[in-house]
Amino acid sequence: MENKQEEIKELISHILNKLEKLEQKIEKQNEDVRIFLAGRDTNYDPSSLLIAQQKATRTSVELLREEVDELHQIIRMILK
Repeated sequence: MENKQEEIKELISHILNKLEKLEQKIEKQNEDVRIFLAGRDTNYDPSSLLIAQQKATRTSVELLREEVDELHQIIRMILK
């Protein structure tokens, strides 16, 4: 039982670390967008910014989905 608890603690710690890194990545992307908008050229194409934001959002959602799946697996382990 102790071995299972240690494994669960390690998995939760791993997931929390990944979520923290993901949060930092999203914050960096937001800062990059703010910098871009502050120094933008009047001739820039707004659709390219929108496409870049959509790609970043999709990537973030995919990463979050993976983390939720891992949390689900841990919960199933705990409930066994």
